Amino acid sequence: MMSKNERGFTLVEILVAILILGLVVTGSFNLLTHSAVWIFNAGSKGEALYDAQGLMENKILSDTADYSDEVSITSKDNSFKIDSKTLIVDYPYQDHSVKLTYIAPKQDGAEE
Repeated sequence: MMSKNERGFTLVEILVAILILGLVVTGSFNLLTHSAVWIFNAGSKGEALYDAQGLMENKILSDTADYSDEVSITSKDNSFKIDSKTLIVDYPYQDHSVKLTYIAPKQDGAEE
Protein backbone atom coordinates (compact mmCIF):
# COMPACT_ATOMS: atom_id res chain seq x y z
CA MET A 1 0.00 0.00 0.00
CA MET A 2 1.01 3.54 -0.69
CA SER A 3 1.21 6.00 2.11
CA LYS A 4 0.04 9.59 1.69
CA ASN A 5 3.62 10.85 1.47
CA GLU A 6 4.43 8.91 -1.71
CA ARG A 7 4.15 10.87 -4.92
CA GLY A 8 2.91 9.54 -8.28
CA PHE A 9 0.38 10.11 -11.04
CA THR A 10 -3.28 9.34 -10.63
CA LEU A 11 -5.22 7.36 -13.19
CA VAL A 12 -7.06 10.52 -14.30
CA GLU A 13 -3.79 12.36 -14.94
CA ILE A 14 -2.47 9.49 -17.01
CA LEU A 15 -5.69 9.30 -19.07
CA VAL A 16 -5.63 13.06 -19.71
CA ALA A 17 -1.98 12.86 -20.82
CA ILE A 18 -2.78 9.98 -23.20
CA LEU A 19 -5.75 11.94 -24.61
CA ILE A 20 -3.61 15.03 -25.24
CA LEU A 21 -0.86 12.93 -26.82
CA GLY A 22 -3.44 11.24 -29.07
CA LEU A 23 -4.79 14.60 -30.24
CA VAL A 24 -1.30 15.88 -31.06
CA VAL A 25 -0.37 12.71 -32.97
CA THR A 26 -3.66 12.71 -34.90
CA GLY A 27 -3.25 16.38 -35.87
CA SER A 28 0.33 15.81 -36.98
CA PHE A 29 -0.66 12.77 -39.03
CA ASN A 30 -3.44 14.74 -40.78
CA LEU A 31 -1.00 17.56 -41.57
CA LEU A 32 1.52 15.13 -43.06
CA THR A 33 -1.17 13.39 -45.11
CA HIS A 34 -2.48 16.65 -46.55
CA SER A 35 1.05 17.85 -47.27
CA ALA A 36 1.77 14.71 -49.27
CA VAL A 37 -1.42 15.23 -51.31
CA TRP A 38 -0.50 18.89 -51.98
CA ILE A 39 3.00 17.89 -53.08
CA PHE A 40 1.60 15.21 -55.42
CA ASN A 41 -0.87 17.70 -56.95
CA ALA A 42 1.88 20.29 -57.46
CA GLY A 43 3.98 17.66 -59.24
CA SER A 44 1.04 16.73 -61.48
CA LYS A 45 0.43 20.38 -62.36
CA GLY A 46 4.11 20.87 -63.14
CA GLU A 47 4.09 17.80 -65.37
CA ALA A 48 1.00 19.04 -67.22
CA LEU A 49 2.62 22.44 -67.75
CA TYR A 50 5.82 20.78 -68.99
CA ASP A 51 3.82 18.69 -71.49
CA ALA A 52 1.89 21.77 -72.64
CA GLN A 53 5.16 23.66 -73.15
CA GLY A 54 6.46 20.79 -75.28
CA LEU A 55 3.34 20.92 -77.43
CA MET A 56 3.71 24.69 -77.78
CA GLU A 57 7.35 24.38 -78.82
CA ASN A 58 6.46 21.78 -81.46
CA LYS A 59 3.66 24.00 -82.73
CA ILE A 60 5.96 27.04 -82.90
CA LEU A 61 8.59 25.09 -84.85
CA SER A 62 6.16 23.46 -87.28
CA ASP A 63 3.42 26.09 -87.61
CA THR A 64 3.16 27.99 -90.90
CA ALA A 65 0.54 30.46 -89.71
CA ASP A 66 0.71 33.85 -91.35
CA TYR A 67 0.92 37.09 -89.42
CA SER A 68 -2.73 37.96 -89.86
CA ASP A 69 -3.50 38.48 -86.18
CA GLU A 70 -3.14 41.92 -84.72
CA VAL A 71 -2.16 42.71 -81.15
CA SER A 72 -3.08 46.08 -79.67
CA ILE A 73 -0.94 47.58 -76.94
CA THR A 74 -2.45 50.58 -75.25
CA SER A 75 -0.91 52.82 -72.64
CA LYS A 76 -2.04 56.08 -71.13
CA ASP A 77 -0.63 58.20 -73.98
CA ASN A 78 -0.02 55.79 -76.87
CA SER A 79 -1.59 52.92 -78.74
CA PHE A 80 0.29 50.46 -80.93
CA LYS A 81 -0.90 47.74 -83.27
CA ILE A 82 1.51 44.94 -84.05
CA ASP A 83 1.09 42.33 -86.78
CA SER A 84 1.69 38.99 -85.17
CA LYS A 85 0.75 35.36 -85.13
CA THR A 86 -0.98 33.85 -82.15
CA LEU A 87 -0.67 30.19 -81.24
CA ILE A 88 -2.77 28.59 -78.50
CA VAL A 89 -2.30 25.20 -76.85
CA ASP A 90 -5.00 23.71 -74.61
CA TYR A 91 -3.69 20.72 -72.66
CA PRO A 92 -6.20 18.74 -70.57
CA TYR A 93 -5.30 18.38 -66.91
CA GLN A 94 -7.60 16.53 -64.49
CA ASP A 95 -10.95 18.37 -64.56
CA HIS A 96 -9.68 21.48 -66.39
CA SER A 97 -6.93 22.38 -68.85
CA VAL A 98 -3.67 24.26 -69.09
CA LYS A 99 -3.87 27.01 -71.70
CA LEU A 100 -0.72 28.56 -73.15
CA THR A 101 -0.80 31.46 -75.59
CA TYR A 102 2.19 32.47 -77.70
CA ILE A 103 2.18 35.79 -79.53
CA ALA A 104 5.03 36.24 -81.99
CA PRO A 105 5.48 39.69 -83.54
CA LYS A 106 6.16 39.83 -87.25
CA GLN A 107 9.87 40.05 -87.91
CA ASP A 108 11.23 42.46 -90.52
CA GLY A 109 11.50 40.59 -93.77
CA ALA A 110 9.13 37.81 -92.70
CA GLU A 111 6.83 36.51 -95.42
CA GLU A 112 3.12 37.14 -95.15
